[in-house]
Amino acid sequence: MKEFRQRAQSRLRNLPVEIRLKIYEQMTPPVVSRLLDWRGLFLSCRLFHYEMKHELLRNMIKYLNRIQKDWVKVHAAPLQICIPTSITSIEKLSVAIPNSYFRAREAQFPAARIFSATLLSLLQLGISQLTIGRYEDDDKMKRTTSPVTEHSLADFVRDLLDLMDPSKPARAIKTDDGTELVVSRGSAVERIAFEWGTFDGALGDEDLVLPYYASDCPDDRTTEFVRGHICAPATGVVWTRRRYTWYGQVLGDFWHESSSLPE
Repeated sequence: MKEFRQRAQSRLRNLPVEIRLKIYEQMTPPVVSRLLDWRGLFLSCRLFHYEMKHELLRNMIKYLNRIQKDWVKVHAAPLQICIPTSITSIEKLSVAIPNSYFRAREAQFPAARIFSATLLSLLQLGISQLTIGRYEDDDKMKRTTSPVTEHSLADFVRDLLDLMDPSKPARAIKTDDGTELVVSRGSAVERIAFEWGTFDGALGDEDLVLPYYASDCPDDRTTEFVRGHICAPATGVVWTRRRYTWYGQVLGDFWHESSSLPE
């Protein structure tokens, strides 16, 4: 087995660098694969470690920039993405959705509601964590106590959970760019967090609506609420893939320095 690996490594080394870069390109989005699946090659030698470290980061940044451009073709306010600056941050992404997106969803009839093609693409990234937040893009709405209703966020959570569930049969999803995408599996992201924040103007039991829907989760995930303290209302939720469904697990961070790797 060791001899086979050495021969395969030697053949890859002998390829022109342009070909190797094309191979690395097939390891990053929009190709559906997990970055952790390539850790063996990443740790095999310093040459591959150096090339992959730069190419995987460059390709991920290129993909995320394209996602932002696709978003503004449909929505007025931008989708804020915390673009990774190093290979160590490539596995965890944070995005913020403008509140105008949720307000627009409120005006849609439930049966005809459409989902964002951009957000659907983010759910298919083979990363360890995706954190979804929201921000206010309308200065006038910043002065109101409830710029977005809990019901609109709850509907978003319900649609999000439906897309995350791997037990759902393949189905065509209508998206906001006018196309239909076939979804045949759940989200590839291991840990998904949705941070909705606080609701100062909540009345009655409305502050229970969003946690009610968020408490549901696909069979392959567990649910944990985010709270300021134990008695405070939930301000977010985290869905984590159960350990027995994980694949490509590693202990510790393998995006380390290459000094200990063979030449």
